[in-house]
Amino acid sequence: NIYNGAEIKKLREPVAEYILNHYNKIFSPEDESSEGEYYIDSFAVKAEEQGKGYGSHLLNFVINEFSIKKKLKLGLLVEKNNPKAKELYCKLGFRYIEDKIVSGKEFEHLVYS
Repeated sequence: NIYNGAEIKKLREPVAEYILNHYNKIFSPEDESSEGEYYIDSFAVKAEEQGKGYGSHLLNFVINEFSIKKKLKLGLLVEKNNPKAKELYCKLGFRYIEDKIVSGKEFEHLVYS
């Protein structure tokens, strides 16, 4: 799941409305992305399939399509307690930008450009 960070507010509107209507709660987490960045959201490889190169292959495809062909900046968040994922992202060319807290969890913001 990849989206234009400039559209985060618009993309969240139906989710926030659903949560309000069904659970009577306000949904307003911190922004994980921003304008000028295409955000890689919800990327995972099943535990039993990790270490086989699937994640690298998929990320290389995304990097090629978005960053190399279209010259767009890619961004993602990696949980601070997931050093193996961060190692993979950095090996593929992502670099650390800043720490972020989203919904109470600590992340590192990485970008590829």
